[in-house]
Amino acid sequence: HASPATVSRGGVLFINEVDVGWKPFVESWRESMDPVAQSTFYQLFSNYFEGNIEHLRKTFPLSCPVVDMGFVQSLTCFIDALLRNLAKEQSETVKVTSPEETKQMYEAFFTFAMMWVIGGAVADD
Repeated sequence: HASPATVSRGGVLFINEVDVGWKPFVESWRESMDPVAQSTFYQLFSNYFEGNIEHLRKTFPLSCPVVDMGFVQSLTCFIDALLRNLAKEQSETVKVTSPEETKQMYEAFFTFAMMWVIGGAVADD
């Protein structure tokens, strides 16, 4: 056990998920993105994640407890990996797509990532 002074000197910061939630993490994650990605991912997290996470918890038994922040971190990691892969392989194609097509691509990435993040935690009984 460490005193608050020792913890502050070490640069350790504990943030309670209940008090802060996952939204500041997503806001910070989106800051480095282009405007289309920022608005698209804001809408997707608000509509699909926030709007459905409690329903998913009640409907599907999870193999182990997962906090919302765990789902969000996994979801953002999946999306980051998809975006990095896209940047490596098809950077020229992405540059010439319309904003609407780019938005659809971001939606597809979000849907794919959410499917695997939620599906990976669901118990198979």
